Amino acid sequence: MIDFLVFAGLQFRMAGVPLVLDLHEAMPEFFRMRFPRASHPLVQRVLELQEQASILAADAVITVNDALAGRLTALGVPPGKVTVGAPAPAGAGPRPTSGRPTSIGLRVWCSSHA
Repeated sequence: MIDFLVFAGLQFRMAGVPLVLDLHEAMPEFFRMRFPRASHPLVQRVLELQEQASILAADAVITVNDALAGRLTALGVPPGKVTVGAPAPAGAGPRPTSGRPTSIGLRVWCSSHA
C-alpha cells in the first residue's frame, strides 16, 4: 500500500506545494495476483478505496506506461492529471516523457536509479 504514502505530504500540500503521486502498479490487481489466498473481497475494496483516496489527494499522477494511464482514466481520473513517465535504461541519462506538462505545470524527466 505504498500509494498511501502520498498522505505523508499533505502538510506540504496544505502549504501550497503541489503533491505528485508516482504509481508503478495497480495495487488492487497486484495484491490479488501476488497473494491470491489473501484476496478477500473486503481487502480488495479497501485497496481500491485507498488507491482512489491517494489519487484524489494528489495534484498530479505519474505512471510508468500507457496501460496504467488508461486504467486510471477508466477509473475516472481526469486524463490531464495523469502523465506517463517510463524509467530510462541505466546510463541513458534523463529524457523528457510525453513533452507535455502535468496538470500542475510540472515537466517530467525520467532517468534510471542505477
